[in-house]
Amino acid sequence: MNMRSNKLQEKPQFAVYPKRKSSSLTEATLYLRISYQFIVIDKSMQIKIPFELWDSQLHRLKGNAFQQKQIDEAFSELKEKVMGAYYLLSQNTADPTLREIMDLAFAEEEKKTYSLFGVFSSLLLKMGRQNTLHRQQSNLLKHQTCMKHLKAFVKSHLNVSDIAFNRINRNFIDEFEIYLKAECANNHNSAMKLLQIFKKGYRIAVDNRWTSHNAFSGKRLSIRMLILKCFLKWK
Repeated sequence: MNMRSNKLQEKPQFAVYPKRKSSSLTEATLYLRISYQFIVIDKSMQIKIPFELWDSQLHRLKGNAFQQKQIDEAFSELKEKVMGAYYLLSQNTADPTLREIMDLAFAEEEKKTYSLFGVFSSLLLKMGRQNTLHRQQSNLLKHQTCMKHLKAFVKSHLNVSDIAFNRINRNFIDEFEIYLKAECANNHNSAMKLLQIFKKGYRIAVDNRWTSHNAFSGKRLSIRMLILKCFLKWK
């Protein structure tokens, strides 16, 4: 045990190992083991190898350079996703957990229901089945537009494909409001209506306790009355 064993790991650590469903099988599946802050999570690399050809000392495949290259590429891709999520979440003052890192790194492929777009996708699917009237279809379109803007915002500002609800704070909401107005050319009222839809999806996470706080608390989403238009009509 090294001198730093009494401290939390500063960064995620990685290792590759083969796993068989039964000791009698000759074929094994490779797994990436990620450890961070004394927590370990294993993720399948979706690569099968002859178990007897695995060098447990060098953590490499013996006698098959082509397949080893595939393993190296898969390892690099998975590691890059995990470290990308780790560095993004580490920008927050709170230390991320390994579960949060994994959820963010693989949110799209694992379709976590407690990620932002996991919830929105489920919400839109439910609305699509239930809302068949023309008026309801218009409302569905507004929800789809909100999700489109959210995805573009998360991609351009955070460089990720999804985000855990626990990482959404007041600054995220305020920056999204600015994005809607400045980059998407929405007026104040249109931006507020899109934020209200965002809040509706976020509320699902709050009610299910997928987030430890309510980032919308104290945020006013007020619609401005068109006073000038009414005044000119009266004249």
